[in-house]
Amino acid sequence: MKHIYKIFIIFLFSSFAVEPPEKLVNAGVERSENIHVPNDQYRSLAIHCMRDFLVGEDAGGTWKLINKPSGSILLQSDLDGTDNPCIDFSNYGCGVYRVQYKVVAPCCRDSVAFNINKRCCNVTSTLTCN
Repeated sequence: MKHIYKIFIIFLFSSFAVEPPEKLVNAGVERSENIHVPNDQYRSLAIHCMRDFLVGEDAGGTWKLINKPSGSILLQSDLDGTDNPCIDFSNYGCGVYRVQYKVVAPCCRDSVAFNINKRCCNVTSTLTCN
């Protein structure tokens, strides 16, 4: 009986395998960024991939549009579908856009929210930006 008890105890403890700890996730750190769009001549400068605004982030996250300037036509669907959407800000109006990047794993989640200040400038004899 003593041996059966030992076998049962060994079996009981061996059935609880210890899993390795899950990798923590990192949504990164924001970069300060002003987007300048002087006119159509510089249109290519207005296209930005969203993860370029972050440093040290893990891939596979999702984006959320928190706030946008009045009159902007940027939609949440413009940020959906990829973890690094590229946005042509010259199509969406001037002002401050607030976005969030969130990375989720079975063990944990991390997010970072930041502002993108899209400035528009008029090029005449002087440079005027709003």
